[in-house]
Amino acid sequence: MNYLVSLSFSQPHKEITFGCLIAETGRSTRLHDFDYGIQRGINLHLAIRKLLENHPIAAKNAKRMSALLLKHNLEILEVYLDHFMALHWKTQTGNGLTDATQLLYKCHEGLEDTMHAKLRKVQEKLVQEKWLDDISSIAGLNQYLKRYIKFGFCRIDFTPSIPILMEHYEDLRKDFEWFYGDVCKLMSENHQTSTVMNAETYPLVS
Repeated sequence: MNYLVSLSFSQPHKEITFGCLIAETGRSTRLHDFDYGIQRGINLHLAIRKLLENHPIAAKNAKRMSALLLKHNLEILEVYLDHFMALHWKTQTGNGLTDATQLLYKCHEGLEDTMHAKLRKVQEKLVQEKWLDDISSIAGLNQYLKRYIKFGFCRIDFTPSIPILMEHYEDLRKDFEWFYGDVCKLMSENHQTSTVMNAETYPLVS
């Protein structure tokens, strides 16, 4: 459920953004089934996910989780990170997420043949209801999670994670800054920019 952190590195490239979206749906597939630009997006998303799995903030967040939510610690942490990414975006650009999310909403155009049914359903709802534009607010984030349940994209109700976010808000904000800084460092260390994510750097296992 990590859209915005990946999106911040995939712009302004449609195929890289589309690859991030494919990776987000969790579809098991072979990397070389896709064009190189899409491969770069898949690898970009998976590289960020791998960094999060091994990052100290994941263990920190696990200690905040209830027994019911602990199994989904990483997914919930991704939701928290996207919330703070939305806030970061608004601060940096002054105009919120609208320009950024338009690329995500349109990235499938001309690439429909590569979309499986679940991805088409996700993309359709993202576009119709502009899911990501309001997650910088707690109310918007809560609505976003409810939509995931409503349309069957998630079997677990993550809305009980919202009070945890509010209780540890300042701590989580600092965790976001720590993690996002490390993502930027990862891109730099691998000589990557948003335009040249290397498909061989983080190979998929088919």
